Amino acid sequence: MKVRTDSRIFIVCFTGGSGITHYSISLARELSQYVKVTLVVGKNYCDQGYPSFEFDVLPFFNRSRWYLIDLLRLALFFVINRPQVALFQSTLKSALMESILIRFFGMVSIRTAMTIHDVLPHYPKPWSRLTHILLYRAFDQLIVHSQRSWDDLREMKVMRPLLMVPHGLYSLFITHPSSCEECRINLTPFTRDHFVLLFFGKIDERKGIWNFLELRRALSTDDRYRFVIAGRMDISYKKSELQVALEEARASSNCIVHNHDIPFMEVQNYFALADIVILPYQEGTTSGVLKLALAFGKPVVATDVGDLAETVKEGVGILLPVKFKLSDLALAVNEIKENYDSYADACELAKERYDWGKIGKGYAHFLLDPIPKNAVSSEKG
Repeated sequence: MKVRTDSRIFIVCFTGGSGITHYSISLARELSQYVKVTLVVGKNYCDQGYPSFEFDVLPFFNRSRWYLIDLLRLALFFVINRPQVALFQSTLKSALMESILIRFFGMVSIRTAMTIHDVLPHYPKPWSRLTHILLYRAFDQLIVHSQRSWDDLREMKVMRPLLMVPHGLYSLFITHPSSCEECRINLTPFTRDHFVLLFFGKIDERKGIWNFLELRRALSTDDRYRFVIAGRMDISYKKSELQVALEEARASSNCIVHNHDIPFMEVQNYFALADIVILPYQEGTTSGVLKLALAFGKPVVATDVGDLAETVKEGVGILLPVKFKLSDLALAVNEIKENYDSYADACELAKERYDWGKIGKGYAHFLLDPIPKNAVSSEKG
């Protein structure tokens, strides 16, 4: 596909430094090969050492208390600048309010699309399903990451043109590859002989932090294993039972706990030092941490949540049911340890499927090619 110099896509990401922001950056980088791209992000955006890009970045959105004003500003901004496609990345706050905004864009002939990272909120309200149905039906086109999400939308009677492409690898974070030994020396007292298990990302019950902490206790007598917890803990957990458990883990000799935001340039160090990434999620649709693990060639132990099963079945790790036994988790870790090379090789093979070049091309064809009238679904990438 040739670059269309008269076309413009505005990628709308309400945050300035989240996983969705990193996804938006990766996508904008690929789409900029085909079309003029502007990334509209939160004002807290900073490049943090990102590689140079061939697209424009517009810090636009204020903190959430400015939500209604920002929606009005966005409506005016789009009416004035007239993008060919406005591609939204998830929702900000209110699916109902945003559905009204998207329908307004339709009335003034601005084509809209949305990448659905989570079909429903992580903590849905009784009305969330209805408001999200209204939101999804307002868009001209939708993009999902997995067959499970595709099926969920069809079950919700959302019959918009759909593209299914996998969530791409987060190779964006690989800026200065470091050796495992170097990272362990800089971040931990662990040696290369230790087998290191990593829990990365938001530290909360939904991500299965309690399961990871229980695994640490269960394997504490086995000197081969070491544990790393790295990520931000929600302020609501301060002075809670979880905070006490984290401090207990921090005080032990087999676990490192860095419960704070991990700077962009340091993310790669945690994956470089790890042998396995543990994803004992209890709820969710997709996982950026899984795509980080694959980018660094690290096998995973994950639960059957969202699109994790569709990735893990490729041999990159072991899949457990959401309600698993602690002994099952320990056995899965040991299985990967004993057959590590085969799982690591599968991770390398899987990288091709999640390559951003293919994903960007899929987006470009879907968003820039004409849409058939009365189309129900467009394609699966």
